[in-house]
Amino acid sequence: MNRGWNIIIILAMVFGIIIAIIAVNISTQSEITPTNEFFVVSISESPKIDVEDWTLRVNGLVENPLNLSYDNITNFPSTSEIVTLQCVAGPSGTANWTGVRLKAVLDMAGILHNAHEVIFYAADGYSSSLTLDYAQNPDVILAYKMNGETLPRDHGYPLRLVAPGKYGYKWVKWITHIEVVDYDYKGYWESRGYDDEADIPAYSNWGAHSIALTVSAYFGSLALISGLNYSNQVEFGKKSQKMFSRKFHFGTSIMYLGILLPVSIHRVFFTIENRGSFPNSSHGYLALAVIILGILNVSTGYLLAKKVEKMRMIHFIVTLFGFLILLGTILTGLFIIGLN
Repeated sequence: MNRGWNIIIILAMVFGIIIAIIAVNISTQSEITPTNEFFVVSISESPKIDVEDWTLRVNGLVENPLNLSYDNITNFPSTSEIVTLQCVAGPSGTANWTGVRLKAVLDMAGILHNAHEVIFYAADGYSSSLTLDYAQNPDVILAYKMNGETLPRDHGYPLRLVAPGKYGYKWVKWITHIEVVDYDYKGYWESRGYDDEADIPAYSNWGAHSIALTVSAYFGSLALISGLNYSNQVEFGKKSQKMFSRKFHFGTSIMYLGILLPVSIHRVFFTIENRGSFPNSSHGYLALAVIILGILNVSTGYLLAKKVEKMRMIHFIVTLFGFLILLGTILTGLFIIGLN
């Protein structure tokens, strides 16, 4: 077996391992995440709450305003649900949440006919809201236990919202006040541009996104190696195997950029829709650089195919840096979703 095939096999093994790790993560998303391994996201330090002094105030457009103690909450009929918490930035975790149905609390308060939304205020100053129709879904609960134990402080003790099908910024922690209103309320992140509905679409899965980028990186590595084969600027290119022909380079480049650019551009629009802006994170800035370099890659490759020889080294540099940044983007994404 010649050296060229050895290189292909090694690259296939490396990227195959990455894809396998991501695939395993996708298949185990419904499994319970140990509480001590569950990710934590908040706008500030977790507040310290003395449950003896804590009350849940329920008011606004209700017939019977409530002030419920922790004992009052835990004396409601309880329900348990295994639900995955998905952060819009990528991390996710699945837990068995136990608490009281939000609908039971709202029914006790008595919702007036002109009510439209339910606002949740947290002890750390955070807030978010749900439409009344969604809030009355029996799957929406106010949880005081996580995986069979009292809700940990970092996860919202003494009470947090569990909102299946919604991104994590709707899952308000450390709830102290629920208000029923007749207008469209914009919470902490929603007022900063995040999608007010926060519905999790099936196509948003980070695992599938990462797999697509990994496959693209595999073809990118082959395109880079085959491009070296006929480069008269790079010494290694003069020694590489003849199997990496110009036709092979063209084909792998098409696969590389044909997957990379649509997937990356789709993610840009997804991020703008759900988070109100782009890039807004280190991962986003890397992705933006990949897109720009990918477009430059296409442009310089086209000019090189048209015999504009001064583009040869520029095309190589753009391809090399684009590929390296793509690898950095994949690794950053894996770190964000907890696979590092």
